[in-house]
Amino acid sequence: MIVNSLNLKGVIVCLISFFSIFTQAESAQILPVNEPFYMGNWQFDSYFYQGQENPIPNPQLVLQFEFFSDKTNRLFWVRKNETGFCERRAHFSYEAPYIEQEVFWTNPANSMECGQDTDMQVGNFSRAKLIQVGEKLHLYIDFSGEDFIYIFKRIR
Repeated sequence: MIVNSLNLKGVIVCLISFFSIFTQAESAQILPVNEPFYMGNWQFDSYFYQGQENPIPNPQLVLQFEFFSDKTNRLFWVRKNETGFCERRAHFSYEAPYIEQEVFWTNPANSMECGQDTDMQVGNFSRAKLIQVGEKLHLYIDFSGEDFIYIFKRIR
């Protein structure tokens, strides 16, 4: 998804096959030995597309993806300079390198625009590649036959 020629909402729609504004911790958490790499709270930090890593297209965007030990996750986003937000929860399973998710709840207070995103619709099922690269989490979304990679940094 090339952001300079696409609407930011289109980028988010594709991502939200998968997250609150909290103070960000500067250092990565050390997880218990048996804890999967993806556990915890992650924030959209940059993206990789067509061979190039780029900063987030809108610095006002706070997009978080949080994984819980009960095999559910939370996707949340807000723009600091706007009112409204989008939030959903999904059941997930992970079998390297793929995550499968099915949305089971959306926040009734979500902005109206959230309903246009299929990942903000109860019952939506998605499958995507999810891997750890160094201290970051990479989520691969197919965009017109090319990988668009969301890069997340751990915040908790």
